[in-house]
Amino acid sequence: MTGSNPNPRIEWIVALASLALVLDDWAQNLLLPLIPMWRHELGWQGWQIGTALGAESAVVVWASPLVGYYLREPRTARTLATLALGMFGMALVVYGHAQAYGWWVAARLTQGAAVAVSFPAIFVWANHLLPMRDRERRLQTINVITAGGALGTPLVSGGVLQLLGRSDAFWAMAGLVAALMVAFLLTPIPPGSVVCPTAHSREIPPQVGLMWGVVALVMFGVGLLQTALPLAVAVPLQWSPLAIGFFFFVLGVVFVVPQVFIRQGERRSALWVLGIGAALMTVLGFVSSGWVRAAVAVGITLSFVPAFSWALRAASTGPRAGVGFGWFESGIATGLLAGTTIGGVLWSWGGGLAMFGIGALILAGGIGVLVGWPGRTTYTQKETQIP
Repeated sequence: MTGSNPNPRIEWIVALASLALVLDDWAQNLLLPLIPMWRHELGWQGWQIGTALGAESAVVVWASPLVGYYLREPRTARTLATLALGMFGMALVVYGHAQAYGWWVAARLTQGAAVAVSFPAIFVWANHLLPMRDRERRLQTINVITAGGALGTPLVSGGVLQLLGRSDAFWAMAGLVAALMVAFLLTPIPPGSVVCPTAHSREIPPQVGLMWGVVALVMFGVGLLQTALPLAVAVPLQWSPLAIGFFFFVLGVVFVVPQVFIRQGERRSALWVLGIGAALMTVLGFVSSGWVRAAVAVGITLSFVPAFSWALRAASTGPRAGVGFGWFESGIATGLLAGTTIGGVLWSWGGGLAMFGIGALILAGGIGVLVGWPGRTTYTQKETQIP
């Protein structure tokens, strides 16, 4: 098509990649309203809740950068993305029927393997199929749609669970995954697709460890809140799955929307704002009102925004952004794994006071290390040239 009319093939690629990338957020948010069930109906302890939530990240943390480092060819990427979606569908079926703790953990590990493979594979697949002239703009569109879809998944997930029940909700999502598998296989890859050299460069960006540490620390706080809030807020207030989903939707809006408007800030100032969140986290351990805890959680989430935004820009800037983004995803997985696991263990050991108090100390210690971390995260003019 010509003129102002959109190219349907390009729009199809953007829509397909965006939907596939947002599935992981949807599945994660379908699980959050089930935490009260794990606690009261299945009799799980806090450490079991934390490790079940964190099992996915235990795979993503090391496998995602590895897959992204070696995967370069579009047909291989499409095959791996399709297989990963199949694994994801299997995990969803287990979610709909599992009772034993071991089955939940096995399904979460399977989902982690699917995410670790599908995320870089979809990125490589889209990179080859999108035309060179507006590839960067289309990839940015995929990022925006994925972020927007992730925002809505808690609300949609809670409503679907309340409307359909656990078994039917996960079967419905498994059906969507099966349709996506067919769509990927039927989307042709034209011969001679142009490879974007910056997307597949294997050179590690400068000071990637600093960026990784910042995003991991932020997501550690997010993991703590994901584990604690269904227990510390939803249970005492007797919220329904829809109400739990709406609450996490509000937290998602608070976390994502300001990043659209925030300017690139300085690393140390962003980390000091994160320190305010660590101080607020101690408040959660001393208050018993569910509504007060919910309000404080909104403030904590807002304090995460500057540091996460800084890390995202550090990962996506420069010619090695493909590798940088892989390490960014690894930082997210590491933080979530530590936050959910440590949070669950601390809740079992000492309740909310131990969980939020020690969690705040860990955040404060991490902030101190990263504030004093020497080095740079920007490129010199010479480094921006692609060899």
